[in-house]
Amino acid sequence: MKARVQTGTVLICCMEETAARSELEKFFTARRVSVRFAGKEHLGQRLDTLLGLPGSAHTPEEGDLAAAAPALIFSSFSDRALDRILDELNESGLAHGILRAVTTPHNRSWTLAVLLRELSAEREAMQTSQDKEAHAGD
Repeated sequence: MKARVQTGTVLICCMEETAARSELEKFFTARRVSVRFAGKEHLGQRLDTLLGLPGSAHTPEEGDLAAAAPALIFSSFSDRALDRILDELNESGLAHGILRAVTTPHNRSWTLAVLLRELSAEREAMQTSQDKEAHAGD
């Protein structure tokens, strides 16, 4: 019997229990990805705690509800496995418009609210830059 090896963990953040969230969960479990969930009530918790990473410390802070954008946070994937999962996710269209991040030694101690604020700010800056480029030829 062939062993099924887990490929990593994804934290599905700030998504209501809907058919779309259920489809994402099915997508990931079919690819042997461990799935965890975090809601708005978890915004003040650290990523390492939410993901169950070794060495995590439970130090909840006040979460910023304005930062509660839907997101997928990937942890403990090899580069190859992450590339494959992201390619398949993009092809499926299941995560269109959802913020995405990978945990790093630098951000794993951040609270969920801090990471979501950073991701939202990055997306806004990229959109502003794209809008300026699109209108540069006008």
